Amino acid sequence: MTLANMDGLRGRRAFTLIELLVTISIIALLIAILLPALPKVRDAGRRAGCAANLRGVGQAMTMYINTYKDHFPIANYMPPPWLSRPEVTEQPLYKALEPFFDGLDGYRCPGDKVVWYKEYDNPEAPGTKLRCSMSYTYITALNGRRFEDSFFAKRLKLTPSDCPLVYDFDGYPLETQDGEVVMVNWFHTVRNTLFADGHVDKIEGPAKKPPEQGGQNPG
Repeated sequence: MTLANMDGLRGRRAFTLIELLVTISIIALLIAILLPALPKVRDAGRRAGCAANLRGVGQAMTMYINTYKDHFPIANYMPPPWLSRPEVTEQPLYKALEPFFDGLDGYRCPGDKVVWYKEYDNPEAPGTKLRCSMSYTYITALNGRRFEDSFFAKRLKLTPSDCPLVYDFDGYPLETQDGEVVMVNWFHTVRNTLFADGHVDKIEGPAKKPPEQGGQNPG
């Protein structure tokens, strides 16, 4: 090592203990400030992903309605294994819209850790399982009807922009067809909703804590 290099090393000043402690304190303070905001950021990301999915469902719904002379799809409000009222069909919405919106991931809310993943016995292949594969519920009062002929238009005097059509299936105990009761937390702090005119918006309600991401994710 040359004398010039040694002189350069002598000129460098190492961190003192006080400076190191101050630096650690600043980092700890920044972490304390940022940590409370992280759940809100994650929740906003889940809500945005969910809204994008519902917009895709809305586009498929519009294509369906245009194809079938303004009539809404005939589908049950939730697929198995969730308990559903007897309807005209046991067909889930994703089957009705399959020609226009293929792929079950588009029906999965990023905040849903239970509903989409719920498994049940495959009646056509004993010993195998199927998944619900849908995080959203469908308003079956519009089943096979034109909006202007529906209860919403005739009795409630709603317009398509006021009428919920598909929304998050969250925030309450749900019952399966076998009688199992499952508590489903909120997917995110506000409920995303697809309206009958195809736009997606949130429905404000009581303030809800963003869901924790603990627990098992079967996917």
